Amino acid sequence: MEKNPVDKTKELLILLHRVHQQIPMADGPKKEIAQCFKTLKGVYQALNRIHTEIVPLNVQYQVEEQGKNLSFWEDAPDGRVSRHVELLSRLTKESPTLQAFYRSGIDIEAIYRFSNQELSLSNEIGTYFSRIPYGAFQHFRNLLRSSPNRGVELATIVDEAEQIYAFLKAMSIFKITSQEITAQIYSFKKEQWFDKLPNQIDHIKSRRNRVRFLFDIEENSFQPLISGHWFNAFTFFVIKDHLRRNEIPSEVYARVEYTSPPDIFSAKGDFDVLASIGNTVIVAECKSGNLNDSSEIEKVISKNEGIKKVFENARSDYYNYSFIVVYNPYANNDQSLLDRLSASGFVVTTPEMLRGFIASITSQ
Repeated sequence: MEKNPVDKTKELLILLHRVHQQIPMADGPKKEIAQCFKTLKGVYQALNRIHTEIVPLNVQYQVEEQGKNLSFWEDAPDGRVSRHVELLSRLTKESPTLQAFYRSGIDIEAIYRFSNQELSLSNEIGTYFSRIPYGAFQHFRNLLRSSPNRGVELATIVDEAEQIYAFLKAMSIFKITSQEITAQIYSFKKEQWFDKLPNQIDHIKSRRNRVRFLFDIEENSFQPLISGHWFNAFTFFVIKDHLRRNEIPSEVYARVEYTSPPDIFSAKGDFDVLASIGNTVIVAECKSGNLNDSSEIEKVISKNEGIKKVFENARSDYYNYSFIVVYNPYANNDQSLLDRLSASGFVVTTPEMLRGFIASITSQ
């Protein structure tokens, strides 16, 4: 696919003109916009003259063909693939994205391939994440730590019961909870619990009335995922799913472990999600817990600066960078912390907003 800077400059000119005409602002900024328009118009005229009279400025982007020759990776076994496996060695050689790292002296030690079931489960959790109270989700995760566990309970109130019941039924599909889930309401008058059909609970007038669900935690292999990496898997799924639906050539990797020379950034670490779309590299940090640890934030910011060095020094075709922190809004309400990340060049987003952000990148 060919592109040229003349077309892109023209698009920006049109956009600036609309900004100047449509967005109310004070005289000072309006004059600055007008001056930018005038300067950019000169750039456009110069580029157009070179393009039409001297030499065509059309360029091909090899990165836009990315992913087409990497089908072998899509068919690879699930789980952690280390650099000692031929499969990852081949991927590192044939992936334009990973080659940019290699040329900067960064070695990819391992990449994790989530299974279809892990991705499906994580997407299901992500669907309910904003619908049920965060405390209920945390309690559910704690119950999983002692699986199998018979006769456990999850307490809530009428106003929240419908979504929590739907969540538990979704978990039963993956055999994490039992198919049989008993709903009970508490009678303050009689001071005891009574069974209630789940579809009747929402009709109770007192929205604060106590409710509990009784069920079993089954023996399952998903406990480590739900306790740890489901947030990473959900982010990976959203990015990958949007690109697949829109047939956009790309590369997307999860839990990418690396070692690096100390002059670039921390000698050892990992990227939760690493993706490239066209000439844009996306690095996503997934933080499902509390972000109050300032040292953890410094590591994220340092990694941000390091990745810039990688693609600036690697003779790479990538020149746009998007650093995303996907955070849990129910565990983090410190706006100053989020502002600090934004000021450091991060796009700070929630799981609900992630797909919209990816769509905005791919529509450019």
